[in-house]
Amino acid sequence: MNIEAEASNEEESKILKETMQKSFKTLEYCINQDARINYHTFVYAKNTIRYYEKFDRDKYLDSYVESSLDQLKDILSRDEYIPAKMRRELIECQNKLQAIRS
Repeated sequence: MNIEAEASNEEESKILKETMQKSFKTLEYCINQDARINYHTFVYAKNTIRYYEKFDRDKYLDSYVESSLDQLKDILSRDEYIPAKMRRELIECQNKLQAIRS
């Protein structure tokens, strides 16, 4: 199921939520293995924002938000080149996640 899709009933909503939760585990693995870390951090952050927009607050959200913010802080504080567009998108995600955390 496409995580950007809208669920039309309770069963689809449950499947969507489970799919998103599985995607977080996969992305955490990729980030920890340093495989295209900027991209995977960006996707993790975007998925966290989408998760919040679709499911509001639940027992998982705070851990996704904190993990996203930690990853973004780590990436953005590194002394390595990040293309300007990617840097802007990472910062935009960071700002949205900080607002969600508040």
